Amino acid sequence: QAQGRVTCMAFRSGKNAPAHLVSGTPNGAFVVWDLNKRRAHHVHEGVHRGPVLTAIFIFDQPILITGGKDNSIRMWIFDTPDGLPRLLRERRGCPGPPRRMAFYGDDKDKELIVCGSAEGGGFLSKINFNFITQCKEFNQKSIRKLPARYKTILPMVDIAFCYERHWDWPAIVTAHENTDAAFVWSGIASTLSPGCLQLPAEERCVGIPVTAVGVSACGNYAVIGFENGALHRFNIQSQLHRGPFPKRPEPMEEGGAKARAKKAELPVVRAHSGRVSGITITAAGKVISVAAHPSDCNLKLWKLLTHEELGSVPLDANSSGSPSCLLLRARGALVAVSQDDGNLLVVDLHGLNVVRSFSCGVPATDAAFSSDGRWLAAALRDGGLRIFDLPAARCVDSFAFAR
Repeated sequence: QAQGRVTCMAFRSGKNAPAHLVSGTPNGAFVVWDLNKRRAHHVHEGVHRGPVLTAIFIFDQPILITGGKDNSIRMWIFDTPDGLPRLLRERRGCPGPPRRMAFYGDDKDKELIVCGSAEGGGFLSKINFNFITQCKEFNQKSIRKLPARYKTILPMVDIAFCYERHWDWPAIVTAHENTDAAFVWSGIASTLSPGCLQLPAEERCVGIPVTAVGVSACGNYAVIGFENGALHRFNIQSQLHRGPFPKRPEPMEEGGAKARAKKAELPVVRAHSGRVSGITITAAGKVISVAAHPSDCNLKLWKLLTHEELGSVPLDANSSGSPSCLLLRARGALVAVSQDDGNLLVVDLHGLNVVRSFSCGVPATDAAFSSDGRWLAAALRDGGLRIFDLPAARCVDSFAFAR
């Protein structure tokens, strides 16, 4: 009764098998019942994320197969001296709808890293196209080592990483809904790192959600954007704060309580007028950012280490209204920016101007360049996919998917 209603049942069969019945529960556990004693023999929790929908015993074998709402199948074997089950093998898909996907690995075409939301929380998974056994969901148990206000992993809204540091240190950074810190993940261990990137108290941004993240090509730094338009740099290894964009003027050196009071009264420095909706960092050490605010429809460039502004590109010159930017994606010197009025712009970083403008009718929810930079693919909010040829400045293909 404590586990809730029964979602599925399976009887164990075999000549010498104990008289056991397994029942699934809505909270992701299964209960092993001893039919001779008419009582519960064992409760195994954490079997699936969400309800256990299917349970089947293999005939004349101590093996149980369970399937859940989290898009996974797991095989359990009852071979321990006390008759309790242990996990034998499993196959997992994405436990929920993905929100961000990116190619991951040396070959750039064999693995995907996927993040999204599932059962009210967030997930981070890795998909391997060649070996299904290497498809896995990242472990989140280290959440218990983070500050108490981060009790669960909420749905993810952005992700950035540096694969070159895959073997060295955790270099995957994620942003989450209504969370004022960015989390760091280890690609080699497939687990959440016990540290997080959060601003110190003197920045007065406690409770302001992180909305966008970017990781440098060297894997040492992460740049984080906030709901209020602030932009800050962190060291990924130490999780230390390195300052805002633009850099705050250095105060005069003073000692004692007066200096501490002035430090607590530091002015809030903002790079944009509204929510930072996209960040990317080039190999040359330039930080590119855009904001989802009609009065700040500009693509801004910053120097990664000195935090000085290098330039700004207006993105509303050819628009009749006041569009705002939803996301940006970069490849080399080309940057694609999606706007809420349905326009998709391509900016040249060398000339600092808009070189291509495509009207999609509806906003693009994601975009990606081909490896040679000639094509731009855009996923649209209405379920469509458009392929644009950049040299020809036209749409060369279009797909429509069922919503």
